[in-house]
Amino acid sequence: MFSLKVKPKFLDFKSLLKCQYFGINWPAFKFCTFNFNEDLTTDIKLKIETKWKNSLNKGGFNEYSLQKKFYVLSMFPYPSGNLHMGHVRVYTISDAISRFHRLNGKNVFQPIGFDAFGLPAENAARDRNIPPEKWTKSNITVMREQLKKLGFSFDWDREVITCSPEYYKFTQYLFLLLYKEGLVYREEAIVNWDPVDKTVLADEQVDSEGRSWRSGALVEKKILKQWFIRTTFFARSLFSGLDDPKLKDWKDIVALQKHWIGECDGASFFFKLFDKNGKCKGQIEIWMQYPEMISSAVFIAVASHSILGRKLIESNEQIMAKSPFSVQLFPIFVTDSLDYPEGCDIKVGIPSFSEKDANFAEKSGIQFSQEFCPQVNFEERLKLCNIAMENKMGGAMKSSKLRDWLISRQRHWGTPIPVVHCKECGPVPLSFDDLPVYLPSRDEPQSSVACPKCGSVATRETDTMDTFVDSAWYFLRYADPFNNEKPFCEEKVDDLLPVDVYVGGKEHAVLHLYYARFICHFLHSVGMLKFSEPFERLLVQGMVTGKTYIVKNSGKYLKKEDVIENEDGSLIEKDTKNEVVVKWEKMSKSRFNGVEPCNVLEEYGIDTTRLLILADVAPTSSRRWSDDTFPGILNWQKRLWSLMNMFLECRTKKLKDNVTEEEELRLYDARNFYIKGTTFNYSSSHQLSVAISKMQGLTNSLKKCSKNSMCNSLEFERTFASLIIMLYPMAPHFSSELWSRLQNAPGRLDLEERFIDWSKPVLQQSWPSLDPDYLLSFICKVNNAIKAIVKLPYKQIKSLSKTDALDLALKQEKVHSFITGCDILGYEFQAIDSYDAVINILIDHLQKRKIQNQR
Repeated sequence: MFSLKVKPKFLDFKSLLKCQYFGINWPAFKFCTFNFNEDLTTDIKLKIETKWKNSLNKGGFNEYSLQKKFYVLSMFPYPSGNLHMGHVRVYTISDAISRFHRLNGKNVFQPIGFDAFGLPAENAARDRNIPPEKWTKSNITVMREQLKKLGFSFDWDREVITCSPEYYKFTQYLFLLLYKEGLVYREEAIVNWDPVDKTVLADEQVDSEGRSWRSGALVEKKILKQWFIRTTFFARSLFSGLDDPKLKDWKDIVALQKHWIGECDGASFFFKLFDKNGKCKGQIEIWMQYPEMISSAVFIAVASHSILGRKLIESNEQIMAKSPFSVQLFPIFVTDSLDYPEGCDIKVGIPSFSEKDANFAEKSGIQFSQEFCPQVNFEERLKLCNIAMENKMGGAMKSSKLRDWLISRQRHWGTPIPVVHCKECGPVPLSFDDLPVYLPSRDEPQSSVACPKCGSVATRETDTMDTFVDSAWYFLRYADPFNNEKPFCEEKVDDLLPVDVYVGGKEHAVLHLYYARFICHFLHSVGMLKFSEPFERLLVQGMVTGKTYIVKNSGKYLKKEDVIENEDGSLIEKDTKNEVVVKWEKMSKSRFNGVEPCNVLEEYGIDTTRLLILADVAPTSSRRWSDDTFPGILNWQKRLWSLMNMFLECRTKKLKDNVTEEEELRLYDARNFYIKGTTFNYSSSHQLSVAISKMQGLTNSLKKCSKNSMCNSLEFERTFASLIIMLYPMAPHFSSELWSRLQNAPGRLDLEERFIDWSKPVLQQSWPSLDPDYLLSFICKVNNAIKAIVKLPYKQIKSLSKTDALDLALKQEKVHSFITGCDILGYEFQAIDSYDAVINILIDHLQKRKIQNQR
């Protein structure tokens, strides 16, 4: 029976749930013991979780530890006020990975925070007539408690909140640093204007139908002066960085990033503009694929829809342009008859290289040489680019379509831009000492300030920064959140980063990753970071989807209770009898397919919810949330519960018969086989659903054992202990209870603690290891085709060097005979710990074919 040394006032399920939800601690529960004869109910699960939560759900990072660091980062949430099942999935994945690596002796860093600025909070606060700061803080409080309720072992002492002055002070710091390096500018631009949210949107925030990603309104085009960050100056670095061999599991994300950046096959240059009197009228930026041909250029063409084109049409003014490389002035023509590079509305006309340019020049009365045809010269191109960059006239290699980062937002709830506007000096950045520039109250009128340059009366910049600026560096601040002098201490960041595993949604695989990578490439270029790529490994999780019921002829969404299922299985709407179709879609209140995490926790408990969200499909796949898939997990937990009951009963009865050698060998093989598979799917493939399947398989192997084996077999005891340890990262409370009973079981056999440290709880155990003599596969490939598989003891594979692996592979008859007479071009060797090893020998295909033909 369930028993307490100190009996609490209430024992009913609802009271327990309420206490857990609101973080109320019942000290008495640490004395709880459970009778495994009872059925495993949600009531018992909840009591187990209450018993163990205070000892399990704390972050374990120690910055003074000599253990190897392991940084697990999950994308921090926007504080909407309530967690959804997508949150539950991403943080369960990251927490399982974190707990796994702690058991493997790593000093795991798993921080959390809140991405707290942005339009949704401002709009919600406006609708409720309260300050957005108050609304956001309230939501953060609720979500923080919900996250703690779910038992995630975050390092809460490192929490960052982007809307706090302690954080946005250093977002402003980075803005000023970029400004100092010439990477921030303000100019007129044709922008995407959201008429509902009344703010500018970046191109990437407008969908293919021309609608805002937030409001859904059709976007309008306006000309406004905006702030930009020159991300394009790092385009080539960002493109080539994607080929870094340290990046693991980026897969199709590399393709998405490369497509966004584009081939860096040209460069942009700043051309100064002059009127007919020789007065400088500013400058324009022009992308050229072949800047080495600039000496053959004779005119500049601009499209009529461009800002410069519109101005020239309206003013009828004659403007000339001068390149960075000569004193020659080029006439500018407004025309839509020429082919502009992709994404460009301005080009340099080179008649000797382009027939269309030649025809246009001829019609326009521009003289040009018809004999000279310039040649493509990459070395000359790089030389000109370097000259331009040294003179701050452009020159960064990029694609024609890539744009600089437009960061201006005409909203209140965002990081203030640390600039003042002076009638005498124009825009003037503030100094680092002036930070933070605090966010004014919502209704505060624009205040006058002194210009830092001349002392004249100036006004503050009213635009705020795009929230992507806040999230482009939060993972660096986690390393040093209490630093009030700089964004972070370089030594602390270099000790902790790059991030070992980054877990988050694919919807952020282009923009957020691009901006975060840019910030790190920039900080690396100015000596603030030793690395340029911030995330070594990505785990891009799929969304959690729910079943939707849709009226076929109207697209109307229905609640489940408004649908009738006919005898033939077809569905109709209850009221209209119209045909209804079923789809699996992203959970949403408007689609009536959402599931509230608190309801799931009430019905199943924390650990079961964690197992349900991880089971059945890989983290990278969409998860269909359906009761039909739950029995497998629910039955598995019951089998584990009953297995412990059987084990305890057998140990109590103290059976004395010897265990058969056959059963011992079967357990030995099962333990090693399932440790191998579970470890691989936790650490290498991150296929956590397969890890669950492996543990279910090991459970079945243990259930098949005789009662005599349960009582007298050290192999059974060791295998059962290994299973509970491997379960811990996913179900920490449940496994802790199982472990406590295993620890205190009568007749313990591993008395010398050769395999298990019985004095420690499960969270302090070492991850189960393979036996040294257990056979693993050494797979020998030639040009990616398997030629031989050799079985070797784990201890030998673990110590196998690259040269030893090659020697061993060449001794295999099928490998030797296949490559005889061929030169070895190279070889790759990989030995995954606790798993198989693979060598791939590369030879010349043509040479092999010649040898085969001769034979």
